[in-house]
Amino acid sequence: MKKVLSILFLSLAAYTTNAQVKPETMAGLMKHRMYPAYEVEYNAILLAQDMYHRGSYDSLDALCAFWASHSRPNERLFSLAMLNSIRSNRFREFVSRSQYMMARNTSTISDSDVYRPSVLFMLSEYKKAARGSFSDEVYRLWQFNNYPLPKDVTDYYNFYEKYYAFLKEMAQSLEGKRSYSPVEAYLIRFYSLPDSITYSELDSTIYSGTVLQERYKAYSDYRKSITGLDIGLRGGIWVPQDRLALLGSHPYIGYQIGGKSKKLVWDLMLDFRFVRSPNEYQVFKNDTLRTTRAYSGINAGLEFSHLLARFGKQQIDFQWAVGYDGIQTLPTGANTNTGKQSLTHYVGSAYISPGLVWRVYTGQRFRAGLQRNTYLALVARYNIVDYKNPGGTDLHGNYTTVGIIWGTYRNSNRNFPVLD
Repeated sequence: MKKVLSILFLSLAAYTTNAQVKPETMAGLMKHRMYPAYEVEYNAILLAQDMYHRGSYDSLDALCAFWASHSRPNERLFSLAMLNSIRSNRFREFVSRSQYMMARNTSTISDSDVYRPSVLFMLSEYKKAARGSFSDEVYRLWQFNNYPLPKDVTDYYNFYEKYYAFLKEMAQSLEGKRSYSPVEAYLIRFYSLPDSITYSELDSTIYSGTVLQERYKAYSDYRKSITGLDIGLRGGIWVPQDRLALLGSHPYIGYQIGGKSKKLVWDLMLDFRFVRSPNEYQVFKNDTLRTTRAYSGINAGLEFSHLLARFGKQQIDFQWAVGYDGIQTLPTGANTNTGKQSLTHYVGSAYISPGLVWRVYTGQRFRAGLQRNTYLALVARYNIVDYKNPGGTDLHGNYTTVGIIWGTYRNSNRNFPVLD
């Protein structure tokens, strides 16, 4: 029994001794570092502030290079690297993609530019972050990758708030240090006081030939252009002529879907007409001439509109359309003389129609990756048809339509951010 107690005591003592080794001590044994991106970012943000304040600029240069080689392009690194390149008089409007983490796979990486497609996104993100609007997505990545720091969301916001205050301070310290190029001067002012600088300044001729101006002008052209998926609701009046006028005028409602380029709109449309005919007319069905006032109509076609003139928020288009127009003259459920058999009867025709569209743009909304323009349009068209009603009332004649369209153009172009 004594031997058993001794063995249990020794085992417990050994366990207690082993338990006294804290897990944290294992950190020193982890010699093969992988340098995950967010661990590098966290340390780089702290080190950059210390290095800059101590004037250790060579170390800051090396830190930016190290951060880039362990990260994908992002605004936090981009902003620091831009300001540091201006400080060291090495700024240029080209940032090689090969500097970043993807360059480890040298067989597939190219030396393409990051600056041109990304600069407006980076400036926009910086402006939002400088206001305190930090991305929650970054914090979720911290959590997902199980990084111990920042400890919580409050620590996360405090951490980045200090970093963006430092970037502003760094930019302000560069003012007046030397003669800067127009783009360098603009970036220094932008990073110093982002809310006091407007993007529209880039329209100035002093920025001619710069990538920054070229991207801003491309952005401006995109925002002014009205293109994309077209969705619209339609309504109006159908007005027949000649012998077809016997059927009277009828309201219609419908919808359309299509697309718009800078000068051309194309839509598939479907309209429905209703209300009984004000006059009786005759159709021949099942060897019997029948008198009816029934009426319903359908119009399905393809419309094209070409820009003639645009002034402000209004434009005039020439429109032409082709399609099929049908009239139901005996409705489902109409009875024969026996009162037992249901009958339907249609007359129809292909059509072609020229017309004019007066379009007024009523609103414009921008969200990340989406531009939406709403409009009201007044449409007048002359429709050339040839209805056949053999054995019944002569329905030859054309018709005009006058209607209103409420629609929207949606463009999901993601080449530009929403700038404010």
